[in-house]
Amino acid sequence: MAAVFTAALAMAHSAVTIAGFAVLLGLSLAPFFPATWALLMAERPTARQAGIVLAVSGLGAAALPWMMGVVSTQTGSLQVALALPFAAAVGLLGMSWMVRRRDVVRA
Repeated sequence: MAAVFTAALAMAHSAVTIAGFAVLLGLSLAPFFPATWALLMAERPTARQAGIVLAVSGLGAAALPWMMGVVSTQTGSLQVALALPFAAAVGLLGMSWMVRRRDVVRA
């Protein structure tokens, strides 16, 4: 849904549709981190592995808006910059299909 709403936001032209798609996009992105963190915790990572995931998550949350600002400034178009979160959403979806799951033995 995040990729769909990002594409729709890029095509929106009125203030009402931009605001609506921005809200829907935020709601569709909200479960990514908690769901990913829960899946990671089910794998019982070491403290170092969990710390790396938290650090990378923070860097990604800071880097994506910054990169969008740079791209939109250089190209003069926010629509072009919205290709970055679209690609990120599609990339996250693709990576979720590549995750190898370990068999969890329940006692």
